[in-house]
Amino acid sequence: MATLRCGHEELPLEFSNAFLAHLQVAAGKRFGTGAGFYLTGTYSDSDGKEVTVSRWLHPSIALEFVYDVTDDSDDRLPPVQLDHGEIDAMLAAMDRPVGVKATSDVWLTFTEPL
Repeated sequence: MATLRCGHEELPLEFSNAFLAHLQVAAGKRFGTGAGFYLTGTYSDSDGKEVTVSRWLHPSIALEFVYDVTDDSDDRLPPVQLDHGEIDAMLAAMDRPVGVKATSDVWLTFTEPL
């Protein structure tokens, strides 16, 4: 699975190459305006307990997008075909308090709107 590093720390979430590619493009557009956003996801911690993490991402924080190059058979993966509708949806989510949902089963800490 693809991963995202913030500064020198790897986020505990795993992503598909497609999700991460769309996030990279959307974050680049967002950061171009000087604004940040939250990336929120739910995962199992080292004790097996399900937790939700919301990470503040901002242009002042170095991000490293790490993609898978090969599949389980060691065959090269094709490049991601960008969907501009998905990028626009991420940009819209960046304006909301929860931000971009990094996992499909996010447990939300609060309900929107505020």
